Amino acid sequence: MTKKLGSPPKTLTDEQKQTWREFAKMVPAGVATYSDRWAVEIVVCAMAKFRAGTITGAERSQLTSLLSRFGLTPADRSRVVATLAPKLDDEWSDLDEP
Repeated sequence: MTKKLGSPPKTLTDEQKQTWREFAKMVPAGVATYSDRWAVEIVVCAMAKFRAGTITGAERSQLTSLLSRFGLTPADRSRVVATLAPKLDDEWSDLDEP
């Protein structure tokens, strides 16, 4: 089973933690997982610099690229595939289906 993204790291500032939670709400379900935490941390830190008006051109390019990879641009939204947990096949699994 793929682990969820989880809460923001304690090392982030309060503003960055808020941006992490905002990102987690916006990203398509199943796209950002626990394995993506470092990439999400880069997105969050770059977005904080973007909002503060202190981002460099190279950082802006990196931010745009990462947002694209997470499906957070109009052109890339349909290209991102969520990681879904494997379906359990047991006698009770049919009860979960509508």
